[in-house]
Amino acid sequence: MPATERQFQKIGKNPKDPLDFQDADMILSRGYLYEREEHFSKAIKEYRAYLIKHDTDPWVYAHLGYCLRETSKFPEAMKMFAHALEMDPFYGWAYAQRGSAYLWLEDYELALTDLTKAKSLLPGDAWVLATLGECLREMQQYEQAIEIFTQALEARPNYVWALAHRGRVYLDLGKFAEGYEDLQHALQLDPEYAWIHYSLGEAYRKQGMLNEALNAYQQALEILPDYPWVFSARGQLYQMIGELDKALADFNHLGDFWPKDAWVYAVRGDILEQMGKTENALEAFQTAVKLRSDYGWVHCRIGIIHRLHHNFEQSLQAFDRALEIMPEFGTAWVERAETYRQLGEYKKALADLEISKALLGEDSWMYAVMAEVQRGLQQNDMALESFAKSLKIDPDYDWALAHRGRLRRELKQYDLALQDFNEALIIKDNYVWAYYQRGELHQEMGDSDAAWADFQHTLELNPKYYWARAGCAEILIQKQNYEEAIPYLEAFLQARPKDPWGLGQLGYAYEKSGQRDQALLNYWQALTFDPGNTWAKQRLEALQNIG
Repeated sequence: MPATERQFQKIGKNPKDPLDFQDADMILSRGYLYEREEHFSKAIKEYRAYLIKHDTDPWVYAHLGYCLRETSKFPEAMKMFAHALEMDPFYGWAYAQRGSAYLWLEDYELALTDLTKAKSLLPGDAWVLATLGECLREMQQYEQAIEIFTQALEARPNYVWALAHRGRVYLDLGKFAEGYEDLQHALQLDPEYAWIHYSLGEAYRKQGMLNEALNAYQQALEILPDYPWVFSARGQLYQMIGELDKALADFNHLGDFWPKDAWVYAVRGDILEQMGKTENALEAFQTAVKLRSDYGWVHCRIGIIHRLHHNFEQSLQAFDRALEIMPEFGTAWVERAETYRQLGEYKKALADLEISKALLGEDSWMYAVMAEVQRGLQQNDMALESFAKSLKIDPDYDWALAHRGRLRRELKQYDLALQDFNEALIIKDNYVWAYYQRGELHQEMGDSDAAWADFQHTLELNPKYYWARAGCAEILIQKQNYEEAIPYLEAFLQARPKDPWGLGQLGYAYEKSGQRDQALLNYWQALTFDPGNTWAKQRLEALQNIG
């Protein structure tokens, strides 16, 4: 039998080593006192000492199991609960504690079985009822959970834990008025209950009350500064509203709590990708799949980043892995098709798109990629139809508008092309590629000033966009501003040192600037990389004859 409260009080503040006591009840008393003071490791030591000579007491096994559970030693805890219930199959408290352990382990079916048994053996026990209610909540049996939480509150009025968790269930059901009422009542009873502030934040976030959500999260962190779930929720909210630096800071901090959590690295990668830090994003995604190899959507994102950097082989490998894990993942089929498209493997791209269409149905991105594949196959009418389908689904799809604009430019449909580019840039005013393409269109339409403005804006947004430098050089050469064209062409050739066009144009600019030797060198280089470049050959011969 457990020791009495009177015996507990006789122990004193500085007990000797428990093994010095011959009285088993004193050892048991110390264990229970440590347990009540939440010194679980010390309690475990006392209970083990007691069981050396008294191993038939189910109470001790049950309480040892409880302390082991509280220190996250779940396998051993389960063994202790099993011993207790073998000795006493009607030990309701042991069923309740084991059920709670299963709840922690997210084994809800086993938790439900034990907690239901505990409820039958301990009718009217508020803690048992509340724990059963939480199990039902996790199983999304919301109406039953509310009923059980209400029973717990009838057994123990103003039971803060039950009140707060019933409020959370109401919120899960979208019954916000009832949920807020319970949570606010719980806060009145216990203003320092951080979980309630966190739950209110989640409710506010779901309702679009973002400032209120942020305030609630902050209140939770003021009470409990190391609350990982709050950092997770707030980080996701910051990401949603575009405050990416703050989102990244929260997820970096979250990684301190959950250093082996693949999801944390995956979200961190997502944020970094949104920030344009694709190399850092790739590193985060790769860490995520090392921790969780079956993370299909992360493999897909790895494939996208590799494609962005023109690492097409790695891109295809990543998509292959994603589809091996998730063959029904329609988006991955589209993304792999886009990689095949960029490689010019249009038949493979179409095959993937047909599969994605069966999985996704009417999807704007799928139709846009299909349009680009059809453009590559010179099926221009079909491509325009696919672009139209894409934009019917999503009229504000800037990518589809810009790429249809390019197709229309190629088809000499200049007014329609300009309309597409303008609309794309209204939707996304930092769309670098669209500015460049519109510059090309203006140049073809004979509006060199408008083209120059677009190329310059392209370079403001992305100084490394070398094709815009080529466009500026072309305009300057047309205006016979040869010396001004030279630095643009030199910058272009830093990115593409073997480009015959760039070498030839630089030679021409040098020639017209009176720098004959430099011009001869560039013409020779152009012919080295493109022996069939008749224009460069003619310029070279003409310059040699003059010499």
